Amino acid sequence: MIQQEYRQNSLDYWNNVHKEYNRETIKVDDWLERFDSIIDNSSKPILDLGCGGGNDTLYLITKGKQVISCDQSENAIKNIIKNFPEVKETRCFNMLDGIPFEDDSFEVVIADLCLHYFNDGDTRSIISDIHRILVPGGHLILRVNSINDVNHGAGRSQWGRF
Repeated sequence: MIQQEYRQNSLDYWNNVHKEYNRETIKVDDWLERFDSIIDNSSKPILDLGCGGGNDTLYLITKGKQVISCDQSENAIKNIIKNFPEVKETRCFNMLDGIPFEDDSFEVVIADLCLHYFNDGDTRSIISDIHRILVPGGHLILRVNSINDVNHGAGRSQWGRF
């Protein structure tokens, strides 16, 4: 019951965050630039896992890459479809239910700020699933928040300091 309530609260939160926006308001930050050689050498579509507002999707599109954008938020996916008609495919799913792709499907998976929300066991399961869908020698490029990040509420939560 608690797990289902947590999932619904999470989905409601992210659907609210991703209500609606236009391509002109989507900004790319430079975090992926350091991985350009990996991205440029990918011959398969790149999975943008937890695509959210589409920042990384936009970056990959501008590099001429085929992108499969995924998120648990239906609103995020609707915005991706509206703002990026060039996206190869979209999928809406919760990573806790598994990643719905065949083994060895991707050379590159991008997971930008979407893997730090889970407990240790769930995180390990998700990482294992990502490993399954990556080709041997494939790359998971990820970014997570840190409780030490002074720009994003370091160590603070509604329950106090960690």
